[in-house]
Amino acid sequence: PPRMTLLPPPAVIARLGDTRALVAEITTSGPARAVLDRPQEFAALADVIRNHPPKCANDPRFTRDRVSADDAAEMSALCTRCPARTACHAYADAADMTTGYWAGHDYSEETNR
Repeated sequence: PPRMTLLPPPAVIARLGDTRALVAEITTSGPARAVLDRPQEFAALADVIRNHPPKCANDPRFTRDRVSADDAAEMSALCTRCPARTACHAYADAADMTTGYWAGHDYSEETNR
């Protein structure tokens, strides 16, 4: 299957104003479809992020397929202090994520096999 990069929620939210850009990045299947399939969880996460921009917003490590142990430790520490952690975890679980680092957890398919 084709590889797809899932944008972290802040990047998706930043693009919501331009529907064409959002549609170009969301396919009809795969983990990115979760934005459309889980609107309640996504909306809850978006509300938190609007008021408390997370440290992961522009950190490409959160969307990588693999992260080093050192990066994982740093990322986990960022998530632990993040006000969006609960909403992020709820969204990632509801959306059945198979890639990325969400709420202090690695959701990559390889890690979860």
